[in-house]
Amino acid sequence: MIEYLWPLVRSKNTVNDILSKIEPNSDSIVLYTMLDVELRLCLEKKCESMGILAIFALENVINELASFANVEIKHGGIPDKYKKLDANYYKRIDILNFTLHHDDGHDFKDVNEADILILGVSRTSKSPTSLPSSTTWL
Repeated sequence: MIEYLWPLVRSKNTVNDILSKIEPNSDSIVLYTMLDVELRLCLEKKCESMGILAIFALENVINELASFANVEIKHGGIPDKYKKLDANYYKRIDILNFTLHHDDGHDFKDVNEADILILGVSRTSKSPTSLPSSTTWL
């Protein structure tokens, strides 16, 4: 048995490249965890046309969690939207790096570039407070 792992599949071209390495109508199985609906459909259709079994490994997990939480699954959304690599993403990374670089009073030479200084006694959660959640950045 030969096993392959392809992480971070984010385009139809990558799906096609991966599937080109699989012999049509073979005993191959494609077990995948892609959340992007468009890529998932592309993979499923291509596997079906090749006579290859494709299994979405997260389907039952997602359905069970949604049922347990009593939430509706909205298909067609864009997963990992918060990971979009745009100017805002890189600005957030710069903010994070600046904050960590200056944590605990390290390197005061450019502290005047900070928007806010958090001062307090030790062990009072200053560091976690200075790292805003992704929903509050920018």
